[in-house]
Amino acid sequence: MWRSPPIFLKMMNKLKIFFGKDAQADWRKILVIVAVLILFTLVLDAWVFMDMKRGEAALQDDGTLITKRFDLGELRHATLYYEGKAEEFEKIGAGGTVEVADPSL
Repeated sequence: MWRSPPIFLKMMNKLKIFFGKDAQADWRKILVIVAVLILFTLVLDAWVFMDMKRGEAALQDDGTLITKRFDLGELRHATLYYEGKAEEFEKIGAGGTVEVADPSL
């Protein structure tokens, strides 16, 4: 049973990018596509870096600067919570019993 080609092949045919006729031309096309993607990535990275350097990356939607700082208390709370979860998972893995709250209450 014949299936239709994937959508990216249809798009390539519309853009007149054909593969399979000449190996050297195929590799040239692949290298050009990869080079364009790398260039796009570098430009995007530079743009994000410049935003962060100017401080614009830390702006909220309304234009105010995010001023909340790192809180060690919140970090300790999260660490203790996940350490407790790790202990519960170790008990489950060892075949021990774990106390579970009754959901019907």
